[in-house]
Amino acid sequence: MLAFKVMVNGEQLGVCGFEEWGVLSAHLSAGRGDGDEILDGVRLHVGGLERGNEEMPAHHLRFIGELLKVGDKVQFEIIDTDSAMAPIERYRSDFEGKVSLFKDEEVERMERKSYEELKAKFEPAENE
Repeated sequence: MLAFKVMVNGEQLGVCGFEEWGVLSAHLSAGRGDGDEILDGVRLHVGGLERGNEEMPAHHLRFIGELLKVGDKVQFEIIDTDSAMAPIERYRSDFEGKVSLFKDEEVERMERKSYEELKAKFEPAENE
C-alpha cells in the first residue's frame, strides 16, 4: 500500500497509510490574525479519506496532528509497505456521523480564549 513515512527532527512519528484510501494527505498549516502573531502555532496534519461503498459510508482518518515550532525539520518519504500505524481518529464523512474536528482540549482552549476576550470587552477593569 502507498504510505507516508513521517519524521520530525530525525524522529519517526509514524508510517501513515491504509489499503482502501481515496485520499491520503499531509500538510503543514499556520494562521495568523490581524497582527503578525501566529495563532495556535504551526501544525502538521496527516490523514486521509477512506473509500466508502453501498454498505458503509466513507470515513475520514487522522494519523498525526502535531504542534511544531520554528526550526523543526519535517521529512516525508513516500513508500510502498504492507503495514502502517493505526489512525488516532476515524469518523464518518456523512452527516449522520459528524464529529468535531477538534480535540476536547483544543475546544476548551478556544472557548477560554473567546471567554477572556468577551470578558475584557464587556467587563472592563474596575480601576478604569
